[in-house]
Amino acid sequence: MNIILLLLMTIFSTLALAKGKYSDEGYIVCGVPMDQWKVTEAQGYYSPESLQAEGFIHCSKPSQIYYVMNHYFDGKAYILLVTHFSKVQKIVKYEGLTEEKYPHLYGKLKLENVLSVIKNEPHYHLPEVFKP
Repeated sequence: MNIILLLLMTIFSTLALAKGKYSDEGYIVCGVPMDQWKVTEAQGYYSPESLQAEGFIHCSKPSQIYYVMNHYFDGKAYILLVTHFSKVQKIVKYEGLTEEKYPHLYGKLKLENVLSVIKNEPHYHLPEVFKP
């Protein structure tokens, strides 16, 4: 991906989310592939393969979703689960190889700790709740 395009997307998503319903102030967003959603609903928690393989669930702050969804979910339908730091503080760590830190959940994300479930279609666009 072109670095200028990535920079513009990051700036756009940061500005768009700054006035939106969900800001970076404690909100955490996890993308769930649509084909895993029914299992997640039935179990009452989200526990992807990455939790077993890597020990954590990859998530993002609201300002990071545009990049993350395009990078990992491009061309796929998915669900966005929005939670808050206060609901998962015992299992969340902000980590990254650069200055940019991403929230990682070191445990299952219980649906009782999810504030919002947002269905999104392939080719990510900002859902209305993330727009100013």
